[in-house]
Amino acid sequence: MQDIENQKYSGMAMALHWLMALMIIVNIAIVKYMHTLPRDARGAYYYQHEAIGTTVLVLILWRLYWRLTHRPPALPASTTGVAALAAHAGHWTLYGMMVLVPMTGFLQVSLAGRPIGMWLFSITSPFTPDAALAKSFNGFHDILGNLLMFLVAGHILFALMHHFYKRDGLLSRMVP
Repeated sequence: MQDIENQKYSGMAMALHWLMALMIIVNIAIVKYMHTLPRDARGAYYYQHEAIGTTVLVLILWRLYWRLTHRPPALPASTTGVAALAAHAGHWTLYGMMVLVPMTGFLQVSLAGRPIGMWLFSITSPFTPDAALAKSFNGFHDILGNLLMFLVAGHILFALMHHFYKRDGLLSRMVP
């Protein structure tokens, strides 16, 4: 194993990573469960989904700021060429999706004329209601949400591959 274990992400980067991972996975579970219920029984779950999504949007902006101002540890020396490019592309795609998914959800709910649930308060829609546009953003949100779900699954699988197969210490950089 390389000396990569001594190259850890900062405590803030780790905290943001694991908090957001938990929130995104919980939000995916809420949506999957919610869609097994009759429409009239989904209200409280929509509120929780919106509150978590809005929080993820705020956290990803903080996380992007942190990432841009704090250099992450280098990839293992064995990660070169296409693998290094794929790792960077994968991370930046995840960041982009963590902005786009909650943003399209925010736009969908706002354009439907509903306030956005945000834990102890709601955010009033800044937009004039537009049902057709809200429906379009709902479609985008669903598609992007499914893509995010697959990206998260791929991220987890690659982290586990590095830990159990390559044994290169990569996963230990993000573990406190």
